Amino acid sequence: MVVAPAAFETLDNLPSPLTPFVGREAEVASLCSLLRQDGVRLVTLTGPGGIGKTRLALRVANDLRHDFGDGVRFISLATVTDPALLPVTIADVLGVREEIHRPALIALTDALRERHQLLVLDSLERLVDGAGVITDLLTACTGLKVLATSRSRLRLRGEHERPVPPLTLPPPRGAEASPMLDYDAVRLFVDRARGVDPAFVVTPANAAVVAEICRRLDGLPLAIELAGARVKVLSPDALLARLTNRLRVLTGGPRDLPERQRTLRDTIAWSHDLLTREEQVIFRRLAVFAGGLTLEAAEWVCAGGKDVVQGAERWRLSPLTCGSEIPSLDAPVLDLLAALVDDSLLQSAERSGESRFSMLETVREYALERLAESGEEPGIRAAHAAWFLDLAERAEAELAGPHQAAWLSRLEADHDNLRAALEWSSTEGDATVGLSLASALWRFWAPRGHLREGRQSLERALEMGKDAPPQTRAKALHHLGNLALDLDDYSEAQAAYEASLHLWREHGDEQGVAAALNGLGLVASNRGEYREARRLHGEALALRRKHGDLRGITLSLHNLGNVARDEGDYERSRALHKEVVDLRRDLGDLAGLAYSSWILGQLAAGQGEAVEAAQRFQEGLRLFRDVGDKLGIGYTLVDLARLAHQQGDDKQAVSCYREALTPRREMGDQRGVVECLEGLASVALDQGQPERAARLLGGADAWREAVGAPLPPAARAGRLQEIAKATAALGEPEFATAWMIGRAASVEESIALGEAIEVAGPVTASDPDTEPMANAGLTPRELEVLRLFAAGHDSFEVADQLFISRRTVTTHSSNILAKLGVNSRAAAVGAALRLGLV
Repeated sequence: MVVAPAAFETLDNLPSPLTPFVGREAEVASLCSLLRQDGVRLVTLTGPGGIGKTRLALRVANDLRHDFGDGVRFISLATVTDPALLPVTIADVLGVREEIHRPALIALTDALRERHQLLVLDSLERLVDGAGVITDLLTACTGLKVLATSRSRLRLRGEHERPVPPLTLPPPRGAEASPMLDYDAVRLFVDRARGVDPAFVVTPANAAVVAEICRRLDGLPLAIELAGARVKVLSPDALLARLTNRLRVLTGGPRDLPERQRTLRDTIAWSHDLLTREEQVIFRRLAVFAGGLTLEAAEWVCAGGKDVVQGAERWRLSPLTCGSEIPSLDAPVLDLLAALVDDSLLQSAERSGESRFSMLETVREYALERLAESGEEPGIRAAHAAWFLDLAERAEAELAGPHQAAWLSRLEADHDNLRAALEWSSTEGDATVGLSLASALWRFWAPRGHLREGRQSLERALEMGKDAPPQTRAKALHHLGNLALDLDDYSEAQAAYEASLHLWREHGDEQGVAAALNGLGLVASNRGEYREARRLHGEALALRRKHGDLRGITLSLHNLGNVARDEGDYERSRALHKEVVDLRRDLGDLAGLAYSSWILGQLAAGQGEAVEAAQRFQEGLRLFRDVGDKLGIGYTLVDLARLAHQQGDDKQAVSCYREALTPRREMGDQRGVVECLEGLASVALDQGQPERAARLLGGADAWREAVGAPLPPAARAGRLQEIAKATAALGEPEFATAWMIGRAASVEESIALGEAIEVAGPVTASDPDTEPMANAGLTPRELEVLRLFAAGHDSFEVADQLFISRRTVTTHSSNILAKLGVNSRAAAVGAALRLGLV
């Protein structure tokens, strides 16, 4: 028997939430639009526990009430565990009773056949085996639509899966209080915090802390709600400090919620307990990965290192290294990963053409607890460290070749994994593995602006790896010297190179000795100790000739050529670099030839031979492009820009700087980007745009400070001159303001500012013998006014000093701008400085 139609029609059971629905305006609009389409009958909201699937479904259902003639009905299935009871439960909620000879599905079909209705089926994850009932109903009832929520997709024909994303989060850099409230995660935190403390507000003092709390909780609504409720007893600072253990802190949800939603741990455990045994095993093993993983890494690490993948066989683990044998997985890892993605415990995305998987940090914390309980953690962490050591050692060679950009991106994607492997190896695992890993990454740290981190990692690994083999320590010390040299810390660089030299000599490794001597030669050269630099590079060259090391010989000759250049002996420098060119041709070393052309271009530029310099730079640029060396492309374009600027062709200079920014941004070469910004600042200054120049210089200064790359000593005098020139043009207060604005800007904002330079024709002095155009055509009074502007005086002060009216000052100012062809007083002062008028 079917319930009477009138009674059936009047039932309306959408629950009324007791707390406000916050954010997700775009998702609500998109889902409503989707469900209004004629061909869409089944939409499933998927996501991990606590992501807000039910609240979103209720909001969408409420907004669609009037779109369905027979209304919208909500059926909670959270307490149902038997798939066979799915049609019975739906029927009970709708008031449809089954009879002995009339099963619930048939009764439901008859009741809904003529209805134009939306059913909201909530929490289907434990009933997916019986979800075919939904297809049966939709097939028989053409006016019916279903909005389902589940931690995994239903795998039904016609299903439109829509993963529910975390709430929007503020970017890592702090934001002011008002823009902060534009982010859904922050709004939810504030709303729930005010529920227990009505006086709670986001202020400039606590905004950054609140943003970090929301980021630590992955934008997960349940976690944020539980955290907001803690504001009653914990300040935001205290709460953030305790979030190192999210699962312990985020408890005490409302009593009227289902038990599984009262603590974050219970919510995740609910999903975990629905997994098969093997899915639970790989779930906990994947927790060792920080920041994401690839399929290949998962296949090797989660098997305890027993399966050979991509040349990592030398790190095959044994019970001795693991502490205990790691049980094998019977099912293919790919299938297990796909199952975890379907169950919303793992996310998948494509990055640089490669599939990557990741866990929300809240979920990963739970998985780490399970891994520790299993007794497998030492073996899995050893396999993890071994995998990433192999990756780093393969990358070390590739970073000097044509695929450097791809390998830098690959290492950057696994930066958190590399950190985790370094941390574990240096403290609890094999310190030799940690030392080898830190050493192998030396070419990665500099381009991506991680110089300080790289140096600290190597210093710590050397401290923990005192018992490592001498050759391993010697190599690590040499690479520490390289990083210290990049940081202009010549004392530490010298100490590290000398320590590596001592170990290599003890071990009888003359190639290593030559490398250490080469490093010490670079330190001496940077200190201006050219005689010592020649001696050290000469010793290294002799050892390399002895061993027939052509590439080493080339490097030593290259460095000796640079020493000669720095001493001002351009003829000797050219001769040495031309010898290097011959060797590199014999070796077929196109990348080396590119660098030689670049260096020869610098030598020509240093002697004022602009035509030859340009030819050499263009030749180097062509070769760098042929071998795909993006760092070299960037170096050469910057030197072409500098040459053009020196020749007064600022349009060409800006064009080259803009072009150089492309490979440097692709490489993540932050120091290279900063060099371009500094070059653009010089152009802006000479184009009469001192405020732009000051902002660019301020931004460059901040980013050099942030990435640990101080201005080279040779460039410091020129920088001081640029600062003095910009200060003279703007006045000290205006310069300081522009400088601080630049320091606060992001790199992208600084790049946009630099690329927006509009280059006019160069402002040049007229023939001094032609009286009407002497002093750029300015009258003596106009020159007086201009010089006072340059000294930092405003219009009132100029009027007082010259005993003229302010209106007269304004007239003179307009005449000055027109005669100099500029559009601001700052630009006029810049032009006057170039012309020598002030």
